[in-house]
Amino acid sequence: MLMKCLDWACSPGMLPNRNEDHVHFDRRLALVLDGATGLGDPLLTGESSDAEWLVHAFTQKLIEAIDHHNSVLEGLSQAVHGVTELFWQKLGKRCSLPKHRLPSAGMALAALEGEEILLARFGDCSLQTLSQGVIQSPFPASPLEKLDNRAIASLNQQIHTGKSYSAARSSIKDTLKEHRNTMNTQGGYSALSVDPECLSYLEVKRIPIQHAPQRLLLASDGFAAAFEAYNICTAENIFMGETKAFSTLIKKIRLTEKKDIELKRYPRLKPHDDASALLIEVKS
Repeated sequence: MLMKCLDWACSPGMLPNRNEDHVHFDRRLALVLDGATGLGDPLLTGESSDAEWLVHAFTQKLIEAIDHHNSVLEGLSQAVHGVTELFWQKLGKRCSLPKHRLPSAGMALAALEGEEILLARFGDCSLQTLSQGVIQSPFPASPLEKLDNRAIASLNQQIHTGKSYSAARSSIKDTLKEHRNTMNTQGGYSALSVDPECLSYLEVKRIPIQHAPQRLLLASDGFAAAFEAYNICTAENIFMGETKAFSTLIKKIRLTEKKDIELKRYPRLKPHDDASALLIEVKS
């Protein structure tokens, strides 16, 4: 059994020199990360953003851990502990910070392990499977979606009163902090973070190889907007190769965002979002 990458994308959204998404693919591991920098001033010096540092540092730690013949879940644990230690080393001291100040990330992961395919998720990254012509989502909707929808409704209300995006976004900062502080808590949402407690909230599903899906689609919410919000295509179109290259989809996502720069037709938290995805074929 092996995995083959059919297409991939990792496109920055708001700032061309900053991409808080990250993708990785090799013969045993497919990974999409959707970073979120803490709310407030940056904590790490010399980095483009705290979240961009997190997604790259975590990926490196995970690959190193798996290379040492650990299971994927053992590798995830070692990577989280390793990146947590490295974060506090870079910060210069350990201190008590509210969750909303810390970098975090959503994650979609697929890995071949023994006689199984392991799927894992943090947050609201999209992970879908295609098996015998049927598309399924192995994990339920993330609680983060409800929180984001609540914040988006508040933001949209402010925009419709005539406020600029910057002013409207500033007016909901307390709501965003409140939501972020539910990260990795009972009743809140899961996220990769610089705190090993996040491992208790990781969602995991194992699929025996004899029931392996033919294809997998892993995507950040910025990419999934193409089929979840913007009606550019459907997930089925992507699985069946009917959308041309992912680079073409990215262009359509950016055009849709540009045409709705005031966020009125498609209410959302950012005018442009980082967008990343992997389309994987599983072959025997």
